[in-house]
Amino acid sequence: MAEYAAMVVVTAVATTLYLGGWYFPFVYRFTEAKGFHNAYVVVSLIVFLAKAGLLLYLYFWLRWTLPRFRYDQLMDLGWKWLLPASLINIVVTAIAVAVLQGLNESGIRTIDSIARGLNLTASGKLIAILFGVGNLFLTAVVLSFINWRSRDFNLKKQRRKIRLVDLPKGKPAIAPSSSVGSPS
Repeated sequence: MAEYAAMVVVTAVATTLYLGGWYFPFVYRFTEAKGFHNAYVVVSLIVFLAKAGLLLYLYFWLRWTLPRFRYDQLMDLGWKWLLPASLINIVVTAIAVAVLQGLNESGIRTIDSIARGLNLTASGKLIAILFGVGNLFLTAVVLSFINWRSRDFNLKKQRRKIRLVDLPKGKPAIAPSSSVGSPS
């Protein structure tokens, strides 16, 4: 039972951190901005529970469908795939923000207002999308280059080189008995 409670807590935290929690587009404009505070609270609670329920469903579905990973497989996934991908994402995102700000200062209007956050214009959004798509391809190329010589891609070649048993050639492992098949 404690395991399921932990799954619910993890789902609630993930909903808050990664899915915007109780936020949903246009809910504030149609409820709280018009003075309907109670409706805003109820709708926000429903939105949060729907997002958390969707994540919990995905969590259960993946957990019951996929086999359990060993510790070395998780470490391999984290160190060889997720960490380099996240570092590439950080670098490309920093470059994209610098390019968007630089283009805005050079005359191409990419940022609508910095005071209200990084609110982008249509051209700024297009540039950000191009950076995102380029980031996907760059990450795929870098990860395939990093992991090209990895044991994951060369298992057949490694298995051919490994000899588990080195029996002498021409001699059977067990000598045949002479009493088998002789008439008594």
